[in-house]
Amino acid sequence: MIEKEPFRSYQLDGEKKEEEFVVSIKFNKEEMNQLKELQELFEQAKPSTCLKQCMKLVILDKKMLGFIGMVADNRRRNKRLGIAQFDL
Repeated sequence: MIEKEPFRSYQLDGEKKEEEFVVSIKFNKEEMNQLKELQELFEQAKPSTCLKQCMKLVILDKKMLGFIGMVADNRRRNKRLGIAQFDL
């Protein structure tokens, strides 16, 4: 097996994917608790998706309709996946 070097792209020019931007965030205890509260409010199990949805709500939508639609979508997905009650 060939070991890959860190920070080196192994994609060929024709295989380039959509641009991605990766962010590392450190949370203190209070901020982590706030994120967990948001996850419960958004009914979203994944913290990264919760942050993306929060950003979309605040920056892009600027209307509560976006929030309501997002929660409705999460409920629909949870129901389809058999997650009847949301728990973190």
